[in-house]
Amino acid sequence: MIMFLDPDQNKMHLLTTRRMAWLGALLFTILFYHQGPGINILLFESVFLLWLWRVKRDHALSTTTKIYLVCHVLSMAGVFLSNNMMALIMNVLLTGLLPAVLLYPNARSITSLTIIGAYSGLRAPLKFIQTKSSRFSMLQVIMKYRFLLIPLFIVFLFLVIYANANAVFGDLFDKTFNRLFQALATLFEEIDFSIVTVTIFGLFVSVILLFHTANTKWIDRDREAMDVLSRIRKRWKHWSVPMNALKTEYRAALFLLISLNLLIALLNVIDISQIWFGFSWHGEDFADMVHEGTTLLIISILISMGIVLYYFRRNLNFYPHNQWLKYLSYIWIAQNGILLISVLLRNYHYCKVFSLAEKRIGVFIFLWVVVFGLYTVYRKVKWNLTAYYLFRVNSLCMLITLTIASLVPWDIVIARINFSRSGQAFIYLEHMSTLSDKSLPYLDKDISELLHITQKQYDQFSFREKFITPEEYVNIISQRKIEFIDRWEKQGVFSWNLAEFLAYKELKSKGL
Repeated sequence: MIMFLDPDQNKMHLLTTRRMAWLGALLFTILFYHQGPGINILLFESVFLLWLWRVKRDHALSTTTKIYLVCHVLSMAGVFLSNNMMALIMNVLLTGLLPAVLLYPNARSITSLTIIGAYSGLRAPLKFIQTKSSRFSMLQVIMKYRFLLIPLFIVFLFLVIYANANAVFGDLFDKTFNRLFQALATLFEEIDFSIVTVTIFGLFVSVILLFHTANTKWIDRDREAMDVLSRIRKRWKHWSVPMNALKTEYRAALFLLISLNLLIALLNVIDISQIWFGFSWHGEDFADMVHEGTTLLIISILISMGIVLYYFRRNLNFYPHNQWLKYLSYIWIAQNGILLISVLLRNYHYCKVFSLAEKRIGVFIFLWVVVFGLYTVYRKVKWNLTAYYLFRVNSLCMLITLTIASLVPWDIVIARINFSRSGQAFIYLEHMSTLSDKSLPYLDKDISELLHITQKQYDQFSFREKFITPEEYVNIISQRKIEFIDRWEKQGVFSWNLAEFLAYKELKSKGL
């Protein structure tokens, strides 16, 4: 429910909110100035979550909103515990949805929350600037002192004119302003602009979280949307017209799905014969194989959803002889599932030969989301569900999946698994040397161990000489260990996070 205040109440509310935004900027500066992500994110966002609970504690929250809040808390924990980039990105995205939760706590769809949050966030800075009740409004300052500013501008203009007209006056003018500029330059040298930048960014974040504008049109649309289609009955002068139109559309859909099923069947037969059984690597470019398969799968899934959304959008769902159309849709969905298994096997063989990497893990995560997406498309066809249902449940699935995935310290997983399989899979030392600081204890290897790994890989892979040597790798990791320990010991308490603390403790135990 959206509350509207009378003008005086609204004026006081905006003034109070503006002061809270400045306090939020101050808190942000204290927590994040010269600090990395860690416990500061937990502290800063906890303040706003507690404020959210205080404001909305008497409002019933929808299941979707409750799931969002759990995911937001988990993303905060992910930054604190695993400190990986994925957790940080998820945390930033979920924090941006807080205004939408305040505006619409009964949201049924993550998609709706995203749109409402984006609309509010885009309007928040403008609303902050245009707060007329604020004594700090720049527009009010200009209007108040406009009679003084205009004479000053005219005086400066004539100074420039006289300086160009008279050499002596011009020399005096130049010396005066040079001294003034030197004094200003000396003053600015003493100012730490990084703290100004952090404060401005903190103010920007606080403004987005505190200044809200409701998108009532989209809120009403989300509230009124249905999961199940209803039949639309229209009155026609000639009763045969709508039935003939449906029959024509039905035949066109049959032709399209038969054609697409035959095409994808041919592709699946080739993939099954080459990849599913008896596959062995003979120097093929796995990167191209996986990228082509993934791209094809994405295109195929998008086409599948487009076809289902178009042909099963209205009364064709209730056409009395549409069983074959549904059967062909089920076959098309199943064949996309076969295509998905082919991509899964490609990626599996890629990891088996060339070890784990972030993008390869990302493909596995993406394939799970696709599995769920295909299942929801099947349910839509079988039970006459709406496009709103598809977007609602799939966006929720993506939110939960990405949040859970962001809790895992993938760099540590990659470092541990790749070195443990050095006898069976190729290890890119260049890539390993770029993994985050928290994985340094697992990247730290003796030169003798690396030389042994390299010798094994010379026997298996003919292109090893193209990459860095074990000696170069050891030098890179040694330098990174020194820099990490120095950074950790100098940083403040607000940057503390568990993953890097454990890495630091492990490295120090080795006497570094």
